[in-house]
Amino acid sequence: EVNFCPSCKTVLADEQVIDGKCERCGNIVVKRSLEQWFFKITAYAEKLLENSFSLDWSEKVKVAQKNWIGKKEGINITYEVVDGKNAHIGEVSCFTTRPDTNFGATFVVIAPEHPFVSQVLKVTESENRARITKYINAAKRIKEEERIAQGRKKTGVPTGLFCVNKLTGARMPLFVSDFVLTNVGTGVVVGVPACDMRDFEFASKFHIPVIRVVVGADGDTSSIVKKEQVQEGDGAMVHSGFLDGLDTHKAMVKIMDYLEEKGWGKRVTAYHLRDWLISRQRYWGPPIPMIYCEYCAKSESGEQKDMAGWWSVPESELPVVLPRIEDYKPADDGIAPLAKHKEFYHAKCPHCGGAARRETDVSDTFLDSSWYFLRYPSVGVAQVANLPWDPAITKKWLPVNMYTGGAEHSVLHLMYSRFVTMFLKDMGLIDFEEPFSSFFAHGLVIKNGAKMSKSKGNVVNPDEYIASYGADALRMYLMFMGPYADGGDFRDSAMEGMSRWVGRIWRLGEHVLSGKTTSTETIKNTLQKLIKKVSEDLEKRRYNTAIASMMEFTNLV
Repeated sequence: EVNFCPSCKTVLADEQVIDGKCERCGNIVVKRSLEQWFFKITAYAEKLLENSFSLDWSEKVKVAQKNWIGKKEGINITYEVVDGKNAHIGEVSCFTTRPDTNFGATFVVIAPEHPFVSQVLKVTESENRARITKYINAAKRIKEEERIAQGRKKTGVPTGLFCVNKLTGARMPLFVSDFVLTNVGTGVVVGVPACDMRDFEFASKFHIPVIRVVVGADGDTSSIVKKEQVQEGDGAMVHSGFLDGLDTHKAMVKIMDYLEEKGWGKRVTAYHLRDWLISRQRYWGPPIPMIYCEYCAKSESGEQKDMAGWWSVPESELPVVLPRIEDYKPADDGIAPLAKHKEFYHAKCPHCGGAARRETDVSDTFLDSSWYFLRYPSVGVAQVANLPWDPAITKKWLPVNMYTGGAEHSVLHLMYSRFVTMFLKDMGLIDFEEPFSSFFAHGLVIKNGAKMSKSKGNVVNPDEYIASYGADALRMYLMFMGPYADGGDFRDSAMEGMSRWVGRIWRLGEHVLSGKTTSTETIKNTLQKLIKKVSEDLEKRRYNTAIASMMEFTNLV
């Protein structure tokens, strides 16, 4: 399933969904089952994370990328699934970063969309099957951010099956629950209610046992019966067999060694980052240069072993040019406008020469912006070595020394550009792997305490203010209203004040040029201090304090 915006009528990458809404239009995003094209950005997850520590970038952007990559070290534990008579049904794998607490595991929850749920429905009794199916259908109508929202009441439905905890021999009931997502971890979570508040809430609702396995700094060893007792932090292990007495860090290493030795688990590094979905069901955009041949698919031929029937468009036929069409607007059916034009999608198979179909999706425009900086310096220059950029010019001008932009694209344009640059470096096409040596994130300008919006009628039109106050006054006010990294609140009254000060400077300049002024030692000394202060502030982008210092100086003279 992929993200789909009903308003824009196209799929979206995970990074383009903000709090469940389309980052472009703000409408609610839904899930649809569609075959799409992805770039394997996950292959560069570790390098993207590792390089970020040495980047001279605004800290909030680096933190945003680190959190989005979301590296976690843990272990996948495999549990056998059995029915009420201990008959083998299958296996599920749970990713956990706290295997040290597994002696306290008392239940397992699985996401409604998880593939194993179909196996559950096959073996469960008809009455329970109906309850599970009803719950799954209801869960799919709830937005993901609502499902995992903190404080939301936990829901679930028992499957009648059990997962066997091989550490204790206990049979842990298996539930389907909507607070588990298939795109997080393995889509299956083992519940340890004594060490996780969410698990405790779930266990309390379904009357599942809570077993204390960690004693915290407060020394409380009593049974856990209320949420204030849940021990989510470090401590000493209890009721945990061979781990008893160890601190949680040492217990973590020992239990992972043990689980791997027994073949019950495997250490893994997991990431929140998902592969980059580049398909878009629009007209405007570069057509994805792929061709599908049904004959080749039946004979299991393809450019990639796992993509029978699919072939790249031959380089001699690139670029694939958009046809001129009248019906370019996307429809509600999720089908690209180009899919309605046979003259475009009818093609010849590059492999067998038979009739084939051209891909009708186009690539996301974020793919274009992920490498535009490579092309710009070479615009107007004759093509060299079949590259879209001149190697000599690129070597001279790139990577970009300083990039000033918005932090809102921390995990969009900025992340994509880093990934594409790394890939091109690995291909031997460029000699650097980070596109922007320095990045400074400017703040957001709001109006009268609210984010600017046409619907709110509070958009600042620069032309109107330039006509009333002049360009210099507007520019000065934009730099003065707050720290450049934070933005500021645009207010008309303050704009008028800036206009008066700029007018004062003008009059002061005319007075100085008239030759009728004299200067005292105090003014001269203060001027030298001002020059030093402004020079330092400009270097550090402290424009507001530089202007404030100049205002103080004009008051002196």
